[in-house]
Amino acid sequence: MQLSFEEDALILITGTEHLPEWIQKNDVTGIEDPKLSGRLEKGLLTFLHLVRPAFDEIMKLAKIAKRNFVPFHVLGKVDRNNPDKVINLKMRKKLRRQGVKNVYLTDDKKGWDNLSYSLKKKHTRMLDEHGPLDFIGDVHGCYDELTALLNKLGYLASETIINGSIHKRYFHPQKRKLVFLGDMVDRGPASDKVMELILELNNQNMAYAVLGNHDEKFLRYLKGNPVTVNSGLEETISQVEGKSEEFKNNIICFLKSLPSHYVFDNGNVVAVHAGIREDMQGKDSREIKDYCVFGEPGEKKKYDGLPERRDWGRNYRGKAKVVYGHTPVKEPFWVNNSIDIDSGCVFGGKLTALRYPENELISVNSFDPYYPGVDFVDFRKEWNLQD
Repeated sequence: MQLSFEEDALILITGTEHLPEWIQKNDVTGIEDPKLSGRLEKGLLTFLHLVRPAFDEIMKLAKIAKRNFVPFHVLGKVDRNNPDKVINLKMRKKLRRQGVKNVYLTDDKKGWDNLSYSLKKKHTRMLDEHGPLDFIGDVHGCYDELTALLNKLGYLASETIINGSIHKRYFHPQKRKLVFLGDMVDRGPASDKVMELILELNNQNMAYAVLGNHDEKFLRYLKGNPVTVNSGLEETISQVEGKSEEFKNNIICFLKSLPSHYVFDNGNVVAVHAGIREDMQGKDSREIKDYCVFGEPGEKKKYDGLPERRDWGRNYRGKAKVVYGHTPVKEPFWVNNSIDIDSGCVFGGKLTALRYPENELISVNSFDPYYPGVDFVDFRKEWNLQD
């Protein structure tokens, strides 16, 4: 039988001294083994062999895995002739009641010996994508500025006629690709055209994108979930009204497929909407998604009951460069190996791209303050930073 594990999972092997050959190559000696925490922090597939762990030990491992944002699996050989063993079918029910869902137990010796596994690739990990890349901050429906920025970045389009319709094929002479940092919709004049362009770029393998909080809310609206129509969503709804159901379904499929963040170039650079800590990079969980899409939650509440978000970048000390948006700034600048390139185009600022690996900023000015009244953040002043 072939099992399927996430490529950063922690797998506890228990119930027998006899291990399948593929497990012996990846063993960690015990809960206190320093290799355990080190591997989990790095998001490496990790096998731990304990013949007779106590229930509390298993739950401790589950908590360690959760703390490191990695999935936890229990893989056990059951001995029906020795019901007092910790690992048995009743124990599986008990573990599942405590939230440990991935428990595979068998009493079949032949099946145990013939176990194999495959790995499910993390969508957040694009380590083999080395670029060059052009990261683009929050577009917010600013279609004309987006096309102007693509022209300035050197992207070209050739037109072909297919079944009587004109289709554009996008390319860059230097084989560059685009990375959209979320909040592609809302507030601006043409979110429908922005989504149409980004969908086409994505279909042609010319662009990546991560999910932003406005994209997430628009997705919930399109799926028919209850949402409060405010903060610019009303503009997006009016712009897609009357569009074909095929177009709307394509947007749903696209937004549903977007990860919380991307790790590119062997872990050297991370794309995210609102921010990400080093220990979250390349991993995936509901907590990580909320952090990446909405920002780090604070203890205080805003007037609408939602938590205030902390300025995560002030304390970031990770090795990877993090490129993000979400908070409109007058001028992007590097701090602690991170840079916010949302320069508030929809509010009358600029639409900015970061060229990687050159680390060069390219911008176009907003053609109009489509959604005025939002204050730009000055991190230098707030954080008392020196130029």
